[in-house]
Amino acid sequence: MNIQYIESLKCLSVSELRKEALHHRERNELQKAEIAFSYGMEHFPNELDQYGHPTFRKELMRMLLNQREWRRSTALIPVDTEIGGSVWFEVLFARAYTQANDIDNARNWWQRIRQHPEAKEWLEKNDLKSKVSNQLMVNTQHSS
Repeated sequence: MNIQYIESLKCLSVSELRKEALHHRERNELQKAEIAFSYGMEHFPNELDQYGHPTFRKELMRMLLNQREWRRSTALIPVDTEIGGSVWFEVLFARAYTQANDIDNARNWWQRIRQHPEAKEWLEKNDLKSKVSNQLMVNTQHSS
C-alpha cells in the first residue's frame, strides 16, 4: 500500500499534497497523513505556511505531538532554524506538553520563548498557581 500511495503523491502539486495530508490527518488516517507529510518534507522542504514556517515539517510534528510521540517529534526539530525561525516548534512542544498536563516539560518549553505572548500568559498563570499551591502547603504544615 505504501509504495502505491507514494506513487500517487508524485503527481500532486504542493497545495494538493498539503490538502491530501491534512485530509488524512483529519480523518484519523495517520499512516497516510504521515507518509504525505514526510513526502512533502523531502520534496518541498522550503514550502512555508502563512506564518513563514516549514509547512510539512510543522504539520507532521503537530500530528506526532498530538499522539505524544515525543522522541519522533524531537527528531523533527530542524538543525538549521534559518528557514522559519525556531519559535514555531517551541510553541508546538509547549502546547503539546500543556495539553498532556505535563507541567514541568510545558514550563521548560514556555520558558525558552518567554517573550512570546502565549508563553507570557501561560507562565504568569502557572507561576501564580505554584505560589498559591506552595502557600497552601506551608499553611497546612503550620496547622499540623
